[in-house]
Amino acid sequence: MKIDPATIALIRDRLSDLYAERFQQLIIFGSSVDEVAERSPTSDIASDIDCLVVIEGAIDDYGTEVGRILDVVYPIAVAIGRRISCKPVTAAEFARQESPLHREILRTGRAA
Repeated sequence: MKIDPATIALIRDRLSDLYAERFQQLIIFGSSVDEVAERSPTSDIASDIDCLVVIEGAIDDYGTEVGRILDVVYPIAVAIGRRISCKPVTAAEFARQESPLHREILRTGRAA
């Protein structure tokens, strides 16, 4: 199931509204990067949309930040019938590329 570009734009806009000048970048990664997230042959549930949310400044509490993001993307997920999985990261942490996940996202992800 291909991802509608308008959906990605809406996610980006909602995150930009949430973080204002702290919002740096939204990167789509995983199976959704190629827009080939097809329904599983054993399930009628579409693959989730994996997003890395790059923000400026410190993240004081990761769980709280995930909750804030969930508050703005959950209505979109309900509307499109797909799970949206967003992972927040500071711009400085992403720039260091110390995490294998961040290196893979840099290599294969797509800025949205």
